[in-house]
Amino acid sequence: MNTPPPSSSSTSVLPAPRRREGDAADPLHHPDPHQAAQAAAVESLLRCWVRETGLPAPGGDVLRIPLPATGTALLVPVRYWSPTGWHRFGPPRPADAPAHCAPADAVMVATLLSRETPRPVATPGGALRVETPVPTGVAEGVDLVARVADSVRRTATFISAYREGPTDRTDLFRSAEQALTLGHPLHPTPKSREGLTDSEARLYSPESHGSFPLHWLAVAPTALAADSAWTERGVPSPPRC
Repeated sequence: MNTPPPSSSSTSVLPAPRRREGDAADPLHHPDPHQAAQAAAVESLLRCWVRETGLPAPGGDVLRIPLPATGTALLVPVRYWSPTGWHRFGPPRPADAPAHCAPADAVMVATLLSRETPRPVATPGGALRVETPVPTGVAEGVDLVARVADSVRRTATFISAYREGPTDRTDLFRSAEQALTLGHPLHPTPKSREGLTDSEARLYSPESHGSFPLHWLAVAPTALAADSAWTERGVPSPPRC
């Protein structure tokens, strides 16, 4: 786990960084956009799982993720362990897979993880900890896998578009949005466009230089119903309208 940490830009695809002789090439800079998108999706899923289950840093260079619902485990090379959760991982493999088998791709990782649901339980001090995962519902798992596949496909398209054409440097906000080709590093499906056709996604996605005006609506407070998940010191806070 002595690999240098990732570059300061966590969500955009930049030219391949300089690296010392002997360092492994960063898979996010793979010349094939589909390979880069797969690597980004797998790492995002693994980071989310580590955060949600509270898995600690491994003692060596390989993280073992138990999969009791499947009866196996994922063995994940650790390229960098971040104190803020922006870990970098290599291609994972099922613990019982033959050495000649290809690593698990994003859809396989999503399928395996979707069968496990972290179960939080209260400790004597009132804090929550995560107990051994238990099988989750089939419908939820299918939905997650579908959105992961959609996110990977669209990420590959956005990477291609970013590499072929520069961002709009005349508008810094738009340029920043167009550069976010990989999305949030702690989101399992950061580029899913569920409900949008490919042509609609091209029109509305900043990553493909799409843009559209915003429309503001005035709503009387008496006609507005809203809710919020925001809390203040653990106490639910009403939405501010």
